[in-house]
Amino acid sequence: MADRSKQLSLQKQELLKHLLRQEGVIKDEQTERAQRCVHQLIEEQVERIPARLAVSDERESLSYWELNERANQLALCLRERGVRRGSLVGVCLPRSVDLIVSLLAIWKAGGAYVPLDPGAPPQRNVLQMEEAGVKVVLTRGEALPGVSTVDVEVVRRAVWPKTNLDVSRELEELAYVIYTSGSTGKPKGVQISHANLLYLLRWHIQAYEITPEDRATQLASPAFDACVWEIWPYLVVGASLHIPDEETRLSSHLLRDWLLEQRITYCFLPTPLAETILALSWPERVPLRALLTGGDKLRLYPEPGLPFRLVNHYGPTECTVVATAGTVSAGKKKDLKMPDIGYPIASTTAHILDANLQPVSAGAVGELYIGGEGVSPGYLNRPELTAERFLPDPFSSTPGARIYRTGDLVRTLSDGTFEYIGRSDHQVKIRGFRIEPGEIEGILAMHHGVKTSLVVAREDIPEQKELVAYVIPREGQQDEHFLEELQQWLQERLPSYMLPAGFVLLNSFPLTSNGKVDRQALPALAKSRQMTGTSYVAPRTKVEATLVEIWREVLGVAQVGVEDRFFALGGHSLHATQIVARIYSAFQIVFPLHLFFEQQVIRAMASFIERQQKSQGKDTQFALKRVSRTERLPLSYAQQRLWFLDRLTPGQSAYTIVLAWNLYGPLDHEALIASLYRLVRRQESLRTSFPEEGEGPVQRIAEEPGAFLTRVSVLQEREEEREEKVEAYIRQERERPFDLE
Repeated sequence: MADRSKQLSLQKQELLKHLLRQEGVIKDEQTERAQRCVHQLIEEQVERIPARLAVSDERESLSYWELNERANQLALCLRERGVRRGSLVGVCLPRSVDLIVSLLAIWKAGGAYVPLDPGAPPQRNVLQMEEAGVKVVLTRGEALPGVSTVDVEVVRRAVWPKTNLDVSRELEELAYVIYTSGSTGKPKGVQISHANLLYLLRWHIQAYEITPEDRATQLASPAFDACVWEIWPYLVVGASLHIPDEETRLSSHLLRDWLLEQRITYCFLPTPLAETILALSWPERVPLRALLTGGDKLRLYPEPGLPFRLVNHYGPTECTVVATAGTVSAGKKKDLKMPDIGYPIASTTAHILDANLQPVSAGAVGELYIGGEGVSPGYLNRPELTAERFLPDPFSSTPGARIYRTGDLVRTLSDGTFEYIGRSDHQVKIRGFRIEPGEIEGILAMHHGVKTSLVVAREDIPEQKELVAYVIPREGQQDEHFLEELQQWLQERLPSYMLPAGFVLLNSFPLTSNGKVDRQALPALAKSRQMTGTSYVAPRTKVEATLVEIWREVLGVAQVGVEDRFFALGGHSLHATQIVARIYSAFQIVFPLHLFFEQQVIRAMASFIERQQKSQGKDTQFALKRVSRTERLPLSYAQQRLWFLDRLTPGQSAYTIVLAWNLYGPLDHEALIASLYRLVRRQESLRTSFPEEGEGPVQRIAEEPGAFLTRVSVLQEREEEREEKVEAYIRQERERPFDLE
């Protein structure tokens, strides 16, 4: 064990020295070379450990060599689409291997990425692209208006050169732009440079002693800045990144089991999800070294005996994800109601100032200002807002240094850590997301039936903060469908985390003596099923009755009907995960979260649960029966479609998928042929043709595989021409159509 620790320590020191040299912190003979960006550091890992696992998701896994080749191919495609140094490129992809490849490719092509939320309303993504001037967006086939879309799956199947591109980069250039909520109804883009990003990586690798042996997770939405922190610190040192499916990500029980099965050593979870997973039971010994959390106020302490370290983090997007960090231990529970947010991290300064930008006395509450290497260059195309939030740093001797005004109120504790108090303005944090209520008000103001509105965050139930929209409607707009219409209006224009939990219709706003809106006098949201605008339908079965009770408890609504829609009752994604967890406890059935959001009503959910109950232990009644291969075998609907298209336009190769692999080392040809023979022999679909017989096409399954492997040698060619010959042969194979008969 001591040798192992010593080995990891030495690895860590060498890796840290390597990264620190890039920043000029360590001066030796290597510091004369140009400073390198993150993608260049990853290219060095490709040279060192090409076969080591880099990233995996539910669909595929890539080594560092494969990750680099895929990124190079996509980068060249982007260059042909006009991406150059400084170009902003949109990425509208879910958490996946394709996402990692795409982000890396954009850097290699010279651009900076703008992550878009695939689950957000298209109008919001279009607004962000227009604001950023994005001309090219990477997707999985989705077309977006006004931009050139690149389908990453099509590029993957195409034949592109795989070598590294020679594109010069400077650390001051942008690495990415992430959009956050804006008070004017318009999101604002936060610019982060490569130098900012390297600062974050340098601190993270040193603070958590990251080595190539570590296995980390990627769980945050690509449009959430924590995603940056999850990915790059691990890939620059040669560790591996693991991406669970969506069901696992949002189920605390499934996620815990997955973390153990995958032998994960580091995991970041947004605060609400971290709190749910901390409440579960854990084995005495686990591979997990640390659970990292942040994004919202942490409200609980770990229980004694937790087998891994819990670290709480704080940091606005404008300061490159993380500004403070601190370990949360069970021993502090008696001293504070809630965990602190730790100390400023390396190369970061934090000042608690009053309204005159003067330091407050020890223990007093003031606004937090952050300085140091992580401070963003500012907001994209918003110079006035940049000047308002990014101020000259009066505490720094570095020319041009600035501090960022966070708007967060904090105070120092006796041990020097910071305690988070709340916001100094109307900006709020709901489930880890920073939200400007003014943006929601701006969207509501666009509705023809709204005269004016006010959106506030309320916490009428302790530790359950939610948004409430107070609306003064125009005359004649208070019919029974008005609230449902407003809900639909916002759902089409805002991400789910920005949707109010409910609406309160008022004739006028209460005012203070000086004529301002009296927010304290606004009525609480009286949660009831009247918010849904539908008639009450009582439960008919035991399953429906159980689900009604679960919804009542989680949503805090007195009466719930089986046809009431989840979002209309004020539900949100965290409520959904809580309901799914309770369903599992009540029925021992895993309810898919995506199905929950598709159905949204108890009656449909109960029907699914009842079908699952009937099928448990009785799978044999649904067993497939093998039919005789001598009788006529009709085509499936999908086969019929492709057969018809082949007859309509013969000789086409549009549906041909060509994959090519590079095999390194000695090749046993006989073993390869034998393996492929057994594969084709086992899989009937690889031995099936589609001749026409009588009334139409049928499936004909050959008893034995035919000739299926052709060996082509290019060893006689000159070395510089071999790759060109191979690529030409692959192109020829890709263009050759299938003979369906």
